[in-house]
Amino acid sequence: MSCINKITTIISMSTISVGGVAAEAPATGWQSTAEAGVVVTNGNTRTSTFNGKFDTNKEVDKWRYNIHAEALSSSNNNIQSAEKYLASGQSNYKFNKFDYMYGLAMHEKDRFSGYDYQTTLALGYGRRLINDEMMKLDLEIGPGVRFSRVDASIDPNAKTKGDALLRIAAKYLWKVSQTATFTEDLTSEVGGDANITKSITGLKANINSSLAMKATVTVKHTSAVPVGTKKTDTETALTLVYSF
Repeated sequence: MSCINKITTIISMSTISVGGVAAEAPATGWQSTAEAGVVVTNGNTRTSTFNGKFDTNKEVDKWRYNIHAEALSSSNNNIQSAEKYLASGQSNYKFNKFDYMYGLAMHEKDRFSGYDYQTTLALGYGRRLINDEMMKLDLEIGPGVRFSRVDASIDPNAKTKGDALLRIAAKYLWKVSQTATFTEDLTSEVGGDANITKSITGLKANINSSLAMKATVTVKHTSAVPVGTKKTDTETALTLVYSF
């Protein structure tokens, strides 16, 4: 099965799983954002970097859906130094204004992580602890499983391996002003083979009603990694965001 087929299958699974926030809300159409950042340098050093992300959300009755995709590519003097693709889907079923169940599926392919791919499936309970006009805080917890396979360049005989895990997540949003928003997404997957913790800190400033500038810092730490791979990855990005 190709990587694209795997991603499509995982997103399809997530949209039919149970999983939400807030009280019952009127049905809304898909609301989406696309962001991209490009850096190219020439001269003594030739580098190029592309960072793109896409999010779309929909809320209907007791359900809330999110689909997310991102890609990162970077080269230095025509030598590839980073290449990563990630896709995820989450469905939330809201019991009331604060409590919900969620189902999550995520597939990641990072060429320089030491893994051919990593896929996470999780199901659990979430609660919105803060829910006002300027600030929101969601906490999620639940069991899951992570499937991964070490890259063939490290182990030619590597096979897909499953690892049970406990997923804990926090999603924080603060409208600092009418034009600026601060976000923090923190996720920890505690597994038998490895613990993976990821923090995404973002600050977005609106330029107009549909265009914004966004700065993010992403830190991912894996407690056990394949030979020759670092445990911590850090990514800093500055992108333009278009909402539609």
